[in-house]
This record gives sequence, C-alpha cells and structure tokens, in this order.
Amino acid sequence: MELRHLRYFIAVAEELNFSRAAARLHVSQPPLSRQIRGLEAELKVKLLDRNTQGVRLTRAGHAVLARSRKLVCDAESLRAEAQTIDKESEEELRIGYAPSPTAVIISGVLARYHKLSPGAGVTLHDLTHTEMLSGLRAGKLHESMRGSSLIISYLQ
Repeated sequence: MELRHLRYFIAVAEELNFSRAAARLHVSQPPLSRQIRGLEAELKVKLLDRNTQGVRLTRAGHAVLARSRKLVCDAESLRAEAQTIDKESEEELRIGYAPSPTAVIISGVLARYHKLSPGAGVTLHDLTHTEMLSGLRAGKLHESMRGSSLIISYLQ
C-alpha cells in the first residue's frame, strides 16, 4: 500500500465524485479508478459504492478514510521532522567561555540547547576575554551569543 493510494482514496471520499477527485489530484479518471480498485483489492474490502447516481462511502470506507487521513498526516509530520533533524545535525553552536565564572551557567545553556536542537553539534572554546571578543568579531563563535547574558556577565 502506498501513501499515494491513500491520498487518492481521500480525494474521492471527500469529493464523492471520481471526475472532481481526478481534477483535484491532477490525474486522469481511469488511472484514479484503477488505483482505488487496487486499494480495495489490497485491503480486501469495498470502500465505495458506485452507481449511476454517484459515489458513496461504505461503512468500511468511512473507517478507512479516518485512518487514511491520520496516516497521511503522520507521514507529512515524519517528513517535516526528518528534514528538521537533518538541518539541525548540520548546525553547530560555537561558544566561547571562561571556565571558572561560567561553569554553572554553561551546563544550563547546553541542556536547553539540546532540548531545542537535538542532534546539533556544540563546540566549546576555553578562551580569554580578548579571544572571545576576537572570535565573535571574526564569526568563529556563534553570533547569537553576542549580547547574551552569558557573555555580558562574563565581560562585566
């Protein structure tokens, strides 16, 4: 069973008309009809009652429609989540810090960052004041740290 088949079924079930569903999906009607018949054969249930007056969902069709919507929605969520995770794994937070004054603060910052961006890399740089400012100016440290309480509290 393919998600495409479920999307086709959803369109027919919502339109209750093969022609309108085909137009909505940008496919021709005969292949759409074949796909729906194939889905019914695969599930071994009749999903739609077809007659000269139109199309009507069967009892099984109503149940399959609800589940199909959820499956398609879950698949879209999975796609978006996978893309987000892929993008996050390419990101890396670079933090300059001085160990003694920021040791307690940095652990909280890192814990929060990992909750917000699971899988993203973090590089810690043990630096002096001058090295931190140079790193920020050169873009070697993460820009969003500029002006943050972590840097400000350290610099003051």
